[in-house]
Amino acid sequence: MLKETEMLYSWTWIPGDKERLLSTGRYQPIHLWDTNTGTVIDSYKCYDQVDEVTSAYSITQVDNQSFLVGLKNEITMFRYDRPGRENQCIAKSNRNELGKIGIVSCLDYSPESGLLAAGSYNKTVNIFNLDGKYLVYSLTGHSGGVTQVKFSSDGYRLYTGARKDNQLFAWDTRNMNTHLFTFHREVATNQRIEFDLIVEEHQQLLFSGGTDGVIRVWDTLIGDIVGGYMLHPDSIPGCSLHPSRPLLATTSGQRHPDQVISMDEEEIITENSLKVWDFAKRLY
Repeated sequence: MLKETEMLYSWTWIPGDKERLLSTGRYQPIHLWDTNTGTVIDSYKCYDQVDEVTSAYSITQVDNQSFLVGLKNEITMFRYDRPGRENQCIAKSNRNELGKIGIVSCLDYSPESGLLAAGSYNKTVNIFNLDGKYLVYSLTGHSGGVTQVKFSSDGYRLYTGARKDNQLFAWDTRNMNTHLFTFHREVATNQRIEFDLIVEEHQQLLFSGGTDGVIRVWDTLIGDIVGGYMLHPDSIPGCSLHPSRPLLATTSGQRHPDQVISMDEEEIITENSLKVWDFAKRLY
């Protein structure tokens, strides 16, 4: 078990390395962990405009030598072999600048296309060319702050989701004037409700949790839903697919306000659990 001192914002495995991962959280620097010993190998620090340590809200990998972090109105790059405060600014917006980056809540990089997607709580997704460090697109359409962005394995599709927004969007990275498909799920709170992708023989499937306890599955090649499963009695914020086996990991739970339930109201069912599902014979 890896124990941070505060709430985690984001974490990610090192590419091709099953023994190290990065994490970032509130009031703490970015940590590189040894998962065998549970110890911190190195720390990487971000600083704000008054030279005070600030937290990164999101992390994504570039390669096995460098990674990107999302801050407020800024995206920076760190190298693994240079811990401390040394970093390279990739994108930054000023306080009075139109089209501000905002709080970068999620990141994903596609090495196939060279594009970096940066989701923000200002309801936009900014697409950058990482090599040239310039803005390519600024995507809009979500009704809430964007909580996850994810490229397909070939880099031709980008999927985006937001809090308090029942729509997942699929975008064609070769033409981002409008979204390609819209997938509907239940997201009624400010939770980050995760989704994940898997490629089968003749299908590319998108899995997503929901605040209604349902896992929904779509075929992204045609944009149709192919399955829906009530797996938990509470919200499913966590949804992760095994890269090579037909296994799905889900986590459940959310914050419930203290309520006095009257005689004619149903009791609120709560659950805080992690479950792993074998869907080889169940789905599609």
